[in-house]
Amino acid sequence: MIEREHYLRFSSELKNGLLRGYADASIEANLALRPQFIFNDPAAGRKVLVDLENELRRCDRFGK
Repeated sequence: MIEREHYLRFSSELKNGLLRGYADASIEANLALRPQFIFNDPAAGRKVLVDLENELRRCDRFGK
């Protein structure tokens, strides 16, 4: 039952993050679950590849 509760809570938080990012900036949402635009910015030394590598290091699984 705990897994189901965790899933439902995460689903709700993810929905709020997506709604905040794409539709309504007034919705409270976890910063980690908001979509972000990633781009190369050579002047600042920022690269899309680095952002992707960092996200892959943080994840613990893919898919189902």
